[in-house]
Amino acid sequence: EAAARVQLKLLEQQDTTLTTPADVLVYAEKGHEVKGLMHCNELINHGFTVYNSVFANEDEAVKYALVHGIKRIDIVSAAGVAERTL
Repeated sequence: EAAARVQLKLLEQQDTTLTTPADVLVYAEKGHEVKGLMHCNELINHGFTVYNSVFANEDEAVKYALVHGIKRIDIVSAAGVAERTL
């Protein structure tokens, strides 16, 4: 968690984006990490470029996505998967 915050801070200061943004960033709420990885696998099988979020909360994951030009974040929780367009 602390390392992810440091990385996010450095990336915000550099104002850089990925060469080619991922199609989707998958963020899994605490306790749903395995479901999140399974969702990543499903998306990859459908041809998406996917990053799995390692951030401690949804807000940090959204900030990362915005900095890197990722337009969609999928939130995996007990309720299932919610797609959020940024």
